[in-house]
Amino acid sequence: AVRLIGRRRWRYRRYAIAPYRTDDATPEQVLALFQDWHQQIHQRLHRRLLFGQPYLALEEHAQPTDGGAEMTMTIVCPEQFVAALDGRLAATYPHSRIGHAFTRRFEPLELDISWRHAIVRLRKRRGFTATVKTDTREFDQPVIEAQLAAMAACGHPMTVQTVFTPTFPAFERVAR
Repeated sequence: AVRLIGRRRWRYRRYAIAPYRTDDATPEQVLALFQDWHQQIHQRLHRRLLFGQPYLALEEHAQPTDGGAEMTMTIVCPEQFVAALDGRLAATYPHSRIGHAFTRRFEPLELDISWRHAIVRLRKRRGFTATVKTDTREFDQPVIEAQLAAMAACGHPMTVQTVFTPTFPAFERVAR
C-alpha cells in the first residue's frame, strides 16, 4: 500500500524537446548525457522499495500533413526532474531545450496521440545482459535522422517511444 501511494507522487508529463539544427555531439558526449540522466532519476534502494523507480522516455512523433510530415521530439519524465534533465541536455547540446524556448517555465506538451491503434514492441534477440551496439561511426548518417526519415516516409501517424528505467548498481554488476 505504501508503494502504491508512493508511486502516485511521480507525476509524469510530456515535454517537447526543441532541438537546434546545428547542435552536434560526439557518441561519447551522448553516452555521457544518458549516463547523467540515469544518475539524475536513479533512486536509492530504500526509496525505490518505498516509492518505486521513476522512468524516462524519449519519443519521436510523426504526423503527416499537406506539406510533409510534422515531426515532434518529446521526453516523458516526472515533473520534478525536468529542470535537471534540461540542464544536462543544454550541456551536451548548447542550444537545445526541454519544454521551453526562451523562458525558464517548463510547459508540458499537450499532444493528442489518437493513433494508438497498434503497438509493436521490439526486443533484442539476445539476453538482457548483451548490450545494444552503440558505435554509430560506420553509419552514413546519425541513427535518429534515419529513424525520423523512415517515420516520415510511412505517411501514417506514428510514435516511437524508448523507455529508460534505471536499475540499482548491484543488479548492473551482476548483469555485466
